[in-house]
Amino acid sequence: MFVFREEYYLSRGEPMRRPEESDDKYNQRYDHWKERLEQVHGTAEVIVAKQRHGPIGKVTLRFDGETTRFENFMSGDRLPDAHF
Repeated sequence: MFVFREEYYLSRGEPMRRPEESDDKYNQRYDHWKERLEQVHGTAEVIVAKQRHGPIGKVTLRFDGETTRFENFMSGDRLPDAHF
């Protein structure tokens, strides 16, 4: 099993301004990076690469960096509708 946290790698790859790059191009790249970072915030993937007599694949988990704790992940489309 392998643990992959895309947030870890994205946060260390903040875009830097390239020489001769226009403001619009840089802002576009930075906004795309920031959006992607927000999408993967607090998530992790456990990759089951080998398992004797069992399935392989990926499992998405919620990750709390403050306590280094993994929990079941429930995506926004799986939450029940709130009827108040």
